[in-house]
Amino acid sequence: MTTPTGSLSPNQCLIYLGIFRIILGIGVGGDYPMSASVTSDRSNLRKRGTMLAYIFSNQGWGSLMGSVVTIIVLACYKHVMDVEGKTSKVDGVWRIVIGVSLIPAFGTLYQRLTLPESNRFIASQKLKNATSAAEEGYALAAIKKAQVVGQETTWSKTPLRAQPQVQARVERAT
Repeated sequence: MTTPTGSLSPNQCLIYLGIFRIILGIGVGGDYPMSASVTSDRSNLRKRGTMLAYIFSNQGWGSLMGSVVTIIVLACYKHVMDVEGKTSKVDGVWRIVIGVSLIPAFGTLYQRLTLPESNRFIASQKLKNATSAAEEGYALAAIKKAQVVGQETTWSKTPLRAQPQVQARVERAT
């Protein structure tokens, strides 16, 4: 893919650019639904709509910042293109832009990998794996506490009613 001197020809640059844009697009496309579901799961019912609006508006701000970074990097190469006439040096622009775009991508990846499970999910797993009535009561109390604290989900008004085997445990425990 490279010439013997280690420099890329214009056709091969497009291959590298295409591959890295596809990889970046898969990552960003995978994070869009993830950010909405994490925000919905961890915000209380009253603030959920506002938080989702913030999430989706910040995606637009991210696109704007990507364009601003590209303009700034191109402005840094203006002297090389205009005065020196070395348009081949502009090859570094896309590398710098993709490198800068990896900074928030890796920050998001780190946050996703270190994000603890919500209190509501942990309590529902305890209820699902409970073997005695005491454990069921403790798990139900933890679910109700998670609802009060603000760890509500879209189905928080009917805790875990979507699962029939858990429905029977909820009715027995109350």
